[in-house]
Amino acid sequence: MKKVVNWFIYLFLIILIIRLCFFDIFRVPSGSMQNALNAGDLIIVNSTLYSGTFSPLFFKLKIKPSPRVNDVLVFKISQSDSIFYVKRCIGLPGETIEIINDKVFVNDKYMEEPATVIHLYKVWYVDYRLIENTLNKSKIDLSNSDFQRQPKYIAMRLSDFQKHSLLGQPGIDSITVFNTKENRDDFLSNILKYGHSTQNLKPFLIPFTGMKIKLDSNTFKLYKEIFKKDEHVQLEQRNIYFFVDGVKQQYYIFKNNYYFMMGDNREKSMDSRFFGPISQGCIKGKVVLKI
Repeated sequence: MKKVVNWFIYLFLIILIIRLCFFDIFRVPSGSMQNALNAGDLIIVNSTLYSGTFSPLFFKLKIKPSPRVNDVLVFKISQSDSIFYVKRCIGLPGETIEIINDKVFVNDKYMEEPATVIHLYKVWYVDYRLIENTLNKSKIDLSNSDFQRQPKYIAMRLSDFQKHSLLGQPGIDSITVFNTKENRDDFLSNILKYGHSTQNLKPFLIPFTGMKIKLDSNTFKLYKEIFKKDEHVQLEQRNIYFFVDGVKQQYYIFKNNYYFMMGDNREKSMDSRFFGPISQGCIKGKVVLKI
């Protein structure tokens, strides 16, 4: 019995060290990353270089984390926030993000999406009985909230794989993107008002350490919240002049690297389109396994 107890103590200590220094476990709270991650899934996150106990040592040794495009990351919106989010990294420091009719462009080049990304589509039909039978055979749940029947089409969320597998099937006339709003909202309106179109975003340059910007009305609108939330400086505009922590300035140099995050379930994700890019210091770690 004493040996068994000792083994349990050793095992507990090993798990504790691993949790504190290298890995962590989270439960996915929502469907914003469906189909890659579903609500309720347990995920293992590699926090070694990001927030583990030894991460400051790695930083001093100049061994720094380097998130890549399409990495799925766990993070907080700000250092003071207590809520963790899980999203996919879409844009890196220094890259320019633009969204046109639900299509993501990075540095003016269309970004190929993972097969798990879900968009809202109109699935057009003539005979509802035929399309209902086809959708049932494809194991698409018609009872959930993502399914809305209209007289000539069905509004539903589909991955790229699901969309192509349905094309040409009995009862399906065509499949088109559901554009909920055609105008292109700017970054400020997106982050201030949840519910604005998520399908369009004007070009936005993601800040990086050492990036120098001229302070004007445009940069004031784009980066004001980032200055306060992550750069920890107070930016003010007085007439035509700009002040950083009360000191008149013409330029500002960013201290941190930032990353643009989006959920795979695009129309049901609260992400960087609303709360802005994420500072590297707010990243908890990279998802390496789904349990």
